[in-house]
Amino acid sequence: MLKAKIVLISALVSCALVSGCKYDKKSSVAIEFMHSSVEQERQAVIAKLIERFEKENPGISVKQVPVEEDAYNTKVITLARSGSLPEVIETSHDYAKVMDKESLIDRKAVAQVINGVGEGTFYDGVLRIVRTEDGSAWTGVPVSAWIGGIWYRKDVLAKAGLEEPKDWQQLLNVAQKLNNPGSKKYGIALPTAESVLTEQSFSQFALSNQANVF
Repeated sequence: MLKAKIVLISALVSCALVSGCKYDKKSSVAIEFMHSSVEQERQAVIAKLIERFEKENPGISVKQVPVEEDAYNTKVITLARSGSLPEVIETSHDYAKVMDKESLIDRKAVAQVINGVGEGTFYDGVLRIVRTEDGSAWTGVPVSAWIGGIWYRKDVLAKAGLEEPKDWQQLLNVAQKLNNPGSKKYGIALPTAESVLTEQSFSQFALSNQANVF
């Protein structure tokens, strides 16, 4: 993720360069890029980025491989077992640690990309998240992040005589005072199903309380 004004990072996404791929200099190279943007609109944007990349790098062709988010990690495991992982994979920072543990990350290639762009291009905190436990390498190149936040209506708070919450305790107090299940009105809504969205929503609570990826 390049430097920008970020409110809160709830799920950092990095691009991992998979080990075991051949980097021999050839006149033409074809690589696969696996990502979780299955929506047609997002694939169209990625296609334009690929087109620009191929124009700037003659001899390199890129094929995008979209995979549903909830099936993503299982797909990585399946492809790893068959020895057919794509050369570049978009993955969450936590799962990149799992891939690194299984020696699926080409640490040298990742370092080459980060050093080529310059460490100063990224926030220190972002690079810290993708650092290996011993601090000697990175598990991926940060490319994007979710903006986690709590959205509320000022007019509802004003009507109830409540101030805008500034911390988690104040948020809890506001949610409790606005909660009225009998009228089908709830103080706060949070996902609880076993899904990636639930994990992403919880991450903002964890990260803002100095939690580390486990």
